[in-house]
Amino acid sequence: MKDRTEHFRDIVRRLVAEEVINEEKKRRIYSSLILKRAQVHTPFITTANEIRANIRAMRAFILQHRQDYLRKGRMTERERDDLEQEVGLFVKTCRQRIDVLKNAVSGEAPTQQTLAWIGGEGRAGNTNLVAHWHGVVLILSERLHCVTSMFDRMRAAHFEEILQESKPAKREGIPTRARKSLPRPAPSGPGRGHEANGEAAERMEEQVQEYDETRALQLELAGLAEGAAAVEGKVLEMTALSHLFSTRVLQQAQQIEQLYNQAVEATTYIKKGNTELRKTVDRNSDGRIFVILFFVIMILAVLFLDWYSP
Repeated sequence: MKDRTEHFRDIVRRLVAEEVINEEKKRRIYSSLILKRAQVHTPFITTANEIRANIRAMRAFILQHRQDYLRKGRMTERERDDLEQEVGLFVKTCRQRIDVLKNAVSGEAPTQQTLAWIGGEGRAGNTNLVAHWHGVVLILSERLHCVTSMFDRMRAAHFEEILQESKPAKREGIPTRARKSLPRPAPSGPGRGHEANGEAAERMEEQVQEYDETRALQLELAGLAEGAAAVEGKVLEMTALSHLFSTRVLQQAQQIEQLYNQAVEATTYIKKGNTELRKTVDRNSDGRIFVILFFVIMILAVLFLDWYSP
């Protein structure tokens, strides 16, 4: 598109030169052509720009910590919880500020103070300006939704990785330990006799009993370890499901709130329709009475003319 600014200024200068205008007015016109008027930002636009800058900063913050959040060992669980809490607080604050803007532009009968705040004082009937306000609120909501969706995908990937790691691997059977070779009794000399043989047999029985007890304890500890790993996996799975459930509940709460707002709006429209319908019925009743009176008057006039004529 070609820039026609200079052409417009030439036309204005020519018209000013042709018209009879005092010098003060000419000076103001020429000054307006040369000097660009400073743009006045209303509180509405200022707040919208602040929200946009905050959303952009939070998106950069999430992207900066994304690799540390997803990679194992780069960030502790406490740091991840702090990051999630910070992002959640930010999203809540931004959503509240966006709701303030939405309520300001959605009022059916805005006050003069509200119009002055959003920059619509004296222009409340401008449909293009109202559409612009709604567009600003919609764009901010979409950008905030994109940031929250990106962070939700990060959390879902992290929980999926935890679930994959927590699945208990199939434990192989514990290899049976070879029995320790029991010390054979030294060959007894002629002075040992039955006493040495009895002590060796007793030591052998004690070693066999200790081995059996150790083996039983090992099997019991292995079973407890497998049970603990299974319980840990179930707990992590329940944590992930709880997180997904809370996310779905939050989305459903937002949908319910939206449906409630639509129901309130529909109720308002129904009330307006009933009012208009009542007015229409009243107008029809007045018209019916007028027609009846007209016919009665015409009948009386005809009867009078018939009686009056010779």
